[in-house]
Amino acid sequence: MSILVGDKPILGNYCIEIDNVSFKDYLSFNEEDISCELRGGKVIITPPANFEHETIFKIVLVILDSIGKSKSIGGAIGSRFMVKLNDEWAPELDVIFYSNKNKQRIKPTYFEGGPDLVVEILSPSNR
Repeated sequence: MSILVGDKPILGNYCIEIDNVSFKDYLSFNEEDISCELRGGKVIITPPANFEHETIFKIVLVILDSIGKSKSIGGAIGSRFMVKLNDEWAPELDVIFYSNKNKQRIKPTYFEGGPDLVVEILSPSNR
């Protein structure tokens, strides 16, 4: 995958940072087709995940969600769903698990505050 900066493609791993972004501005910028997070008031845009990452992601998500539902204790949400920790931090974590008591913190486009469990899958480019 590549992105264009002007008329020049950027190939391979990349990280684009946009400074001084509020949570409100981030919500209007972020969409399903962009892999980005709000970290310390900066929007960080990264390349899409690779096949290995997505395979591990699927296994973890299905297991956590199945356990949560079968034991009636909660559920799991997958990546591309942001977690609003405060007005400057809203990462898109790989998998979050929420207990039933925290289910009301699920908003239409983000989870309000820290979830009960977070799983972040590392890859060679982000160890």
